Amino acid sequence: LLPSLLVPVPFTIDLFIVAGWRPTWEWDRGRYGPVWRFGVARISSASLVSASQAIESAVLVRQTGFSTLGFYSRAVGLPTLTCQKMSSVLAQALYPVLTRIERGSDQFRRVSALMLRCVAWTVVPVAFLLTSQARPAVLALYGSQWLAAVPLVPWALAAVGIASMAQTSYWLLPGYQVQRGGG
Repeated sequence: LLPSLLVPVPFTIDLFIVAGWRPTWEWDRGRYGPVWRFGVARISSASLVSASQAIESAVLVRQTGFSTLGFYSRAVGLPTLTCQKMSSVLAQALYPVLTRIERGSDQFRRVSALMLRCVAWTVVPVAFLLTSQARPAVLALYGSQWLAAVPLVPWALAAVGIASMAQTSYWLLPGYQVQRGGG
């Protein structure tokens, strides 16, 4: 809990103390248009992810029942605890470095690519390890009543691994501060 509360502190200090920024409480539609579009795009994509998860759960319950949803949730929970959390912490740790580099430069592109590779180098080995050790991991974390989740773990790991890379790309988007090729 503490890291997630402390992450904004350096940004806040930099914004208010170092840069000396103060809100003006003025509204200029033309000036805030790109920010508005960027915000709407981020909110829309997050809403689509939430909606897709809700639809996925509803369809799974309707087709197979609540017990299968429970096994599926456990199978997804394991990679979420490992792969996705790791990529999230790694992206949060590396993002401040990315913001200090001039966007659009070769150095920015190299650091962005390195950030994606770091996440892949972290997530892929963990995914392979958990895939090969799914049964012992499920037994250790959830108990023998959840062993039916074991066949779903490799599929969940693949989905969460891809989602981890997408999440890292999502972190890189504000660093580029562009939307659809605009400036």
